This record gives sequence, C-alpha cells and structure tokens, in this order.
Amino acid sequence: MSEITFMWVNTQSEIISKVLPPAVRLFLRTQVEQIEDLEMQLQGHDRQILRGYIPGVFLAVGKAIYQGLHLGKAQLRGENIRLNIGQVLRGKPLKILEPIRVSGEVEINEQDLNNSIASTILVNALADLLIFSLENNGIVNAREIISQQRFNWKNVLLNQGYFSLLGHRETGAEVIFTADITLKDARTLGIIPRQWQGLAPDLSIDLQPFTVDLGKDVEIKSFILDAQTLFCQGSFLILP
Repeated sequence: MSEITFMWVNTQSEIISKVLPPAVRLFLRTQVEQIEDLEMQLQGHDRQILRGYIPGVFLAVGKAIYQGLHLGKAQLRGENIRLNIGQVLRGKPLKILEPIRVSGEVEINEQDLNNSIASTILVNALADLLIFSLENNGIVNAREIISQQRFNWKNVLLNQGYFSLLGHRETGAEVIFTADITLKDARTLGIIPRQWQGLAPDLSIDLQPFTVDLGKDVEIKSFILDAQTLFCQGSFLILP
C-alpha cells in the first residue's frame, strides 16, 4: 500500500494528526488488497472529530484492488460520518458506526476489468448477467443452466455504448456475449443483447432486451461507456 496524503481542513489537533493516519491505514488494509496515490481531506473542528463526528471526507484514489476487483481512478465524498474515535485513541481499530452515503465518480478501463476477470465479484456479476438474459427469454431454470457450466472468461472488451464478453466453456466451445448497455434510471441498467455464441447451444435465444436492478443502496447519475473506458458518477451506501 502506497503512502497516503492527509490534508486537514478546519482542524489543527496534534492528537488527531498523530492518531488518525495510522488508524486509517490499518482500516484500509483490512478493506482493500492494494491502494495507490490516495489523498484524503478531512473536514471538521477538533471538538467534533474527538467526539467521533466528521462532517465531511474527500478521497482521491489513483488505483485500488478490492477482493480481486481492480478499480481505476476515483474521487469520492462522504458526509456526516460517525466513527469510534474514543476507542481509536485507546488503540482500538477504526470502525464506522453508522451507514455512510458516499458520492463521486469512478473510472474503470478495459485493462482493469481484464485484470479482474477471475475475481469472485466479477465472476458472480457476469453469471447473474447471463442468468437475467436467459430468464428474460422465458427460461425458468436459467440459474441451474448457468451454474452447471464452467466458464473460462478471457476478455472483456469495451466499446462505444456496448461491451463484449469472450471466453470458453469447459468443453472448449467458444463463448461470446455482446450487448448494448444504457442507464434506464438511477437504479436500473438496460441491456440489449447483440450476439450469443456457445453459451447455451441447445436453447433458442431471441436476444430480447432486459434490465438489471442495481439495488436500493445505489443511485447512478451518469453512466458512460466509451472505447476501453467506463465512467460512472453517482452514490452508494456503505454499511458499518
């Protein structure tokens, strides 16, 4: 983990400046496998922070790896943060005490996705995507069909407004799934399949469009897919 740059806004406490940086470093080591070029700006008065309340935090990250998922550049902002500062001052690990709404923007390039292609998070997300597509075609046992197949994903290709997923099944058959992707509303992505190949050869697929619900804790304001780059702006909830 590279060095973290801390900037203090409206606070000059020597205790805070000595105690919080190592506590934050230890907290990040428990959350991410690798993080580079991290700048943190902490807002708040000494009395607020010593009581465990931080009005605002800004993070700028150059690169991070979370559970095998490679994330690119990100700028994130959080407000009204409650931490166990009292325990931290007694040498305990830093903890979040209440849910935090985090907003900002994240940029992920094609290479990041391909470096993440074996991560559990991405493998599960891709499996769910294929299941949703089959279910939308009226296939009731879609989850069983996908779970019984072993996919060896090789590449994710990002293009203007659409993506391609390339790989092989355990039989050696080539698998290709290509689809347009759009933002339908703040919590819903629209998927319009362009091509199936080798995924479920015994099934008749009509390439019907479908949607993916991102969940109530996510709110997307902007979703832009360009050649080799995905840019997303919005907010999400971090739970304690």
